Amino acid sequence: MLGGVTHMQDFVDRVQARFGFLVESEGFTCQPQGERCVIYSSPTTTIRIGTGDRGGAGITVDRASESFYYPFEFFLKTFFPDQAARLEDSEGGRNRLEVDIALMKLAHLLKRFGQPLFTGDAEVFRRMAAVAEASLE
Repeated sequence: MLGGVTHMQDFVDRVQARFGFLVESEGFTCQPQGERCVIYSSPTTTIRIGTGDRGGAGITVDRASESFYYPFEFFLKTFFPDQAARLEDSEGGRNRLEVDIALMKLAHLLKRFGQPLFTGDAEVFRRMAAVAEASLE
């Protein structure tokens, strides 16, 4: 504990700082869920940003009315495969600096490529569902 703020609470604060554009520019509301997850919601889309016991950071996305929660990396691999490699080291950050770097990368990529997710583009979610289903065969 440093200055009365746990590392996990610090995670929530850093997520809100890095992903504030979702509230300010894209019309999402922000709801922290404990110390390890922040949920951004709009009428069409839910975006979850979280960390696990071993650190790292990740994003899942889904249409607001469903509960499949596709990893953001899956979205990038499906629609922007050249960009997916930029996330490879986002999951392994164990210390504060590595997690902050991962959050910066995730925020940059989401801001740059996430517009179809922000609007709940039905075709994007249909294609992700089809690719996910095909990968199980």
